[in-house]
Amino acid sequence: MNNTLIFKLRENLNYLIDEGTLEKKFIVLFGMNTPGDEVINYLARKNYRVEAVVDNNPLNKGKKLAGVKVGKPEEVLGRFRNDAVILICSRYFLEMKKQLEEMGYEGKSQIYQVLDMGTGSGYTVEEKYFEGKTEKIHKAFGTYKNLEDIYGKNVHLILAPVKANGDVYIISSMLKDKENTKLAVIGGACKKIAQMFNLENVITITQEEMEDLVRLSGFLGKEISGIEVVQPYYMYTNIFGKMEGYKNLNFMDFFYYGYMKRGEEIMVKEPMDFHSESEIESIAKNLGIIKNKTYILAPYANSLPQVEWDFWTKLAKELKDRGFKVFTNSASDEEAEIKGTEKIFFDIRDTVKILEYAGGFIAMRNGLCEVASSSKCKQIIIYPDKAGGFAGIIDVYGIKSMGLSDTVIEIKDSEELLDKVLEVV
Repeated sequence: MNNTLIFKLRENLNYLIDEGTLEKKFIVLFGMNTPGDEVINYLARKNYRVEAVVDNNPLNKGKKLAGVKVGKPEEVLGRFRNDAVILICSRYFLEMKKQLEEMGYEGKSQIYQVLDMGTGSGYTVEEKYFEGKTEKIHKAFGTYKNLEDIYGKNVHLILAPVKANGDVYIISSMLKDKENTKLAVIGGACKKIAQMFNLENVITITQEEMEDLVRLSGFLGKEISGIEVVQPYYMYTNIFGKMEGYKNLNFMDFFYYGYMKRGEEIMVKEPMDFHSESEIESIAKNLGIIKNKTYILAPYANSLPQVEWDFWTKLAKELKDRGFKVFTNSASDEEAEIKGTEKIFFDIRDTVKILEYAGGFIAMRNGLCEVASSSKCKQIIIYPDKAGGFAGIIDVYGIKSMGLSDTVIEIKDSEELLDKVLEVV
């Protein structure tokens, strides 16, 4: 979830707080998803407790999201509660609202959409809607024409449509530079990741330009437009989203078989070193890293649910008590450091070697885990205990199951999470 959405979510939650909507209420979150963990943690910092999470997927029953137990809607809310306030951030808001209303809950005073996840996904035959879509297509043509003027007529564009380090790492590890072909990414960090695999034909574009090009590709098709969107969940049929874990299919497989393999064998490349060993030592010392006695923690994740924030605070204290220096990897002001730690930020191309110098890396499963996967440091990756299609998140997005590392230590969230992590530190 990008920073714009996080800001909007917090803005909406602040409005409910200021209006007194959550005061002395039984707060329930509908949906065990990524924005949901942000809701729980943010409200906790504002001294409001989410009492329960409800989800329609039976595989998620009994699990926890950011420390809050998940149950079925009819079990948690089946007996009508006048004091209940239900918060929803899902593209299926209308369906969920209807389900709750059929259980007796009032749409205007008890059910709140705290983040609109379905913008642009609705369909109608209204003329106003059609005209709006037509304008967007014309704008998209203009965006493509501007890129043609810069990079040449009929340039072939491969789009990494999400500002996601892990996606770009996977794509770049399989991609070869080709004449008149450009890999388009959002942001400087993603471009640097592509450069780790010696790719030169990489361009950065804005989020708005990316959305235009994705829209144009969907309208014309990749054969006519010359634009290829390489992201499993951007297909309008969402076929990959329905195949997670089926016959052990994982996220890496979706890229490999779904996009990159075109009748030729694909060699998955290893990333290159950006700085020499002596340069890394100098960089690490300037950052305050103590060789082999430092843990870098990466608690933030955009695409998967996070664990309870209190876990990281306790972990940092335990690590410091054991004599380690502890940092919080932070890429922006929005990513606050864990209590008792220092913020750290370094060139993403140096991730592997910086972590090896430090000695330890503990992360919530996020895009940095792909980038760090070839590091020989002690890596501990934490996964939400959540279903993913036919399997669990750890099976679909696991660094081991994706074939990126066989030495990383992987742990699922549970009541004993802190003890399990400390056992292997």
